Amino acid sequence: MVILSRRLNEAVVFGDRFILTVARLLLEGAELTIQEMTGGPPSLSPIGIGDSIDIGLGVRMTLVEIGIGSCGMKARLGFDVPANISLYRKEVWDDVRGPSWYPHGAGGEPSPN
Repeated sequence: MVILSRRLNEAVVFGDRFILTVARLLLEGAELTIQEMTGGPPSLSPIGIGDSIDIGLGVRMTLVEIGIGSCGMKARLGFDVPANISLYRKEVWDDVRGPSWYPHGAGGEPSPN
């Protein structure tokens, strides 16, 4: 399991196909949006601490904990990912791929064309 900490509005990109964004943080859980990078409406998924959801491409995500620190609240997300699926924090993925990679302006990035 890969564990990533994400704050409100921070995201994870997996399989070069989906963006999972922390939409809301609560003491007892979180709300996440999952969107295909080709566009389309995001789906909203509420999840409690210790719960898991299947989010596509064989990826299973578990909300490990909600933490509160000097920088605010954050979610610790655990990912079980097949070996052939990439998993990036969105800010790293943007550095690797660049915002111009997003088709149709998905992921909150403007389409360059």
